Amino acid sequence: MEKVWLTLCIIYNIAKIAVGSSRFALQTCGNNTAYYCPTDFICRTNRNNRCSSKDTCEYIDDDDKCWRHPDDPEAYLVQLGRVKVRDYIPKSKLVSHHYINYKGFTYEFGSYRAQILDINDFLYKYRRTCHDCLKPVGYSYCSYEDANLFAHMWTMRKYHLVANNCQHFAKALTKFLTTGICSRKRSLRSRKYLLKYWADNILLDCRIVCCHGIWSSSISVLFLSFTTMLSMYTY
Repeated sequence: MEKVWLTLCIIYNIAKIAVGSSRFALQTCGNNTAYYCPTDFICRTNRNNRCSSKDTCEYIDDDDKCWRHPDDPEAYLVQLGRVKVRDYIPKSKLVSHHYINYKGFTYEFGSYRAQILDINDFLYKYRRTCHDCLKPVGYSYCSYEDANLFAHMWTMRKYHLVANNCQHFAKALTKFLTTGICSRKRSLRSRKYLLKYWADNILLDCRIVCCHGIWSSSISVLFLSFTTMLSMYTY
């Protein structure tokens, strides 16, 4: 029995490492305020200017990775990214890491809490691993500040492999960006209040976030460990 619990504990920790790294990703221009211009190798201040008329960087990539709506230059594509985790759990098809791409940045959540990555940065960690892993999930009028507000609010929630993981975050952020105030043009009047109100509603929606107690989470961890162990021996 002791060996069984030891095996489950090892699988749990492997999965935790796989789904959420224990550290922040390195970025050339830091993690919060600036973004990288790949043509002149300069860090531009104010990330809110990225993919806007105030962005003075001349990009070499197609549509500078902003993915504007073809008929509405103020709307931007929201994409769901999925990366299979095979380096940590050999032959496993069960575990994948989810994140959101929007207006030149990647939003993700793990044991490091939420972090926002500059897609054009040459240190961008999905540059070589993400091949055809992006799925369009809608369009949004949200600014960088709006998306950052939601990511900051989600950071108040502690990471949990089953009860609060990257997939919960990606689903919630998608709803925040593609519905409510960010799904259409809106005047600036009472905008911050409306954004926070909408974010609060999403964070309390049990259809999106996990509202179960610790016992339900523990049972789910045991189930995940069991199915992961099966996948390791059936392929």
